[in-house]
Amino acid sequence: MKRVVKESIRFYLLVALIIISLIQLGILWNYQSYGFPFTFLGQKVETSADIEKRLGEDCIQPFRIVVSNGYEAPRWIVSDRNDTDYNRLWRYAVDSLKEAMEETPLQTAGISLWKDATANRSIIFEFKVNLKANLLELFLQPANLQLNGITGITKLSVSSWNDTNASLYITDGINTSVYTINMTAEKSKYYEDVFKRYNENGSLRSFRMMQELNTNDSSSFKFDEGVLGIPGTQYSSFKTVSLMPAPGIYSQGPYTSAEVSEIASSILGVEKDGYDRTVDSVTNTIEFRTQNKIYSLKSDGVLEYNSLTGISDSDKGTIKSAFIHVYKLLSGINSLISEDSRLFLSDIDESQKDRYVFYFDYIVDGIPVILEAEDDESGVDHAVRIDSNSKGLIYCNAVLKGFKAYNEEEQYDVYFGHLMDDLYKNYPELKNNESLRISDMFLAYGAGRKLYSSYIKPVWVIEISGKHYVVSMRAG
Repeated sequence: MKRVVKESIRFYLLVALIIISLIQLGILWNYQSYGFPFTFLGQKVETSADIEKRLGEDCIQPFRIVVSNGYEAPRWIVSDRNDTDYNRLWRYAVDSLKEAMEETPLQTAGISLWKDATANRSIIFEFKVNLKANLLELFLQPANLQLNGITGITKLSVSSWNDTNASLYITDGINTSVYTINMTAEKSKYYEDVFKRYNENGSLRSFRMMQELNTNDSSSFKFDEGVLGIPGTQYSSFKTVSLMPAPGIYSQGPYTSAEVSEIASSILGVEKDGYDRTVDSVTNTIEFRTQNKIYSLKSDGVLEYNSLTGISDSDKGTIKSAFIHVYKLLSGINSLISEDSRLFLSDIDESQKDRYVFYFDYIVDGIPVILEAEDDESGVDHAVRIDSNSKGLIYCNAVLKGFKAYNEEEQYDVYFGHLMDDLYKNYPELKNNESLRISDMFLAYGAGRKLYSSYIKPVWVIEISGKHYVVSMRAG
């Protein structure tokens, strides 16, 4: 009997020791920033598929969604500011893409097929980058992704819907594929409701394709398909938007220990305790450092990251593997900026041998924010640049700003003739050049990269041969 008791005691002691060892291992593993390898103390561990789906949904969203009545008819841009239409339309589009990407298209042809897509009523989703197969896999996660004749997606359009099916057009800017997708009565009814509301709401700013408009000016410009302008009217109302320090990094004086800890949690997450911290009280700069990584947050709101480990060309990997590393840092950045803005993927540079470079910019109330460049060559700067490869992050430069959109509105001159007059005045080299072609033209808010607190004003941004030309609007 005594022997049985002793064996029981030994058994329970052994179990207790194993539990204590696991707890210590979990703490050590977390401290080393690798994360715990399995479910720890009942916490749910996300699978890699869960993480990829979430980062795709969070980081890959349209530059804009356009509700279009077709050729020679009004179009409206759907605001993303607390707008259920934006989220619902995009959710339905993702469902349709998932279905289409596992099927063979009915037809693939040149850009003329895209013109067919937008000739009638349609809902158009536009991206600033070509979403290639690797990136599409992140949030679509199809069983067998097929692109069939196109390199990726720059735009997609849903049209010709009824209660059972619809047409889905996808283009990479050169070639276009068309699919028949399933439709439900609920979705069809919702699309009809969207068009009814937008057509009846006279307060919404409407657009037309520039190719359709008689501009009545001496411009020699040609316009790519889909470039939007504001017809007829001379004035349009814009919400008042203020620029301020990003809420998550604002401090009225030198950073306190608590403020530093909150910033560390946002940027570093569970890795925060693995970094040495220093605060320069003179410049109010925070630095987080390990043997092979440095994060620094400067008082002007610029966050920088540098990897101190060597990289090689073989580390580049796929764009998907590089983008996964971007997500964690971007989530931290999003937690520091204001709720009235979001970051969208605005460009990808794939030309470097050892890395991919991802660029992100702000959008406020459905209108992008343009940061003035520090050099005169590039025209505008991106808000966030993140270099990454399959092994991890390499470099980051992020301008952290806060924005607040108010209900008050101001009138600005949007007449196309005045826009061209001001464009030629600011950029005289563009005048009388018959070979120039405008690839895009859009409304934006203009903000100085080094500007901390101010009201920002609307501008036109015109893209010609890969360069951005910014033209301020005349006040009404």
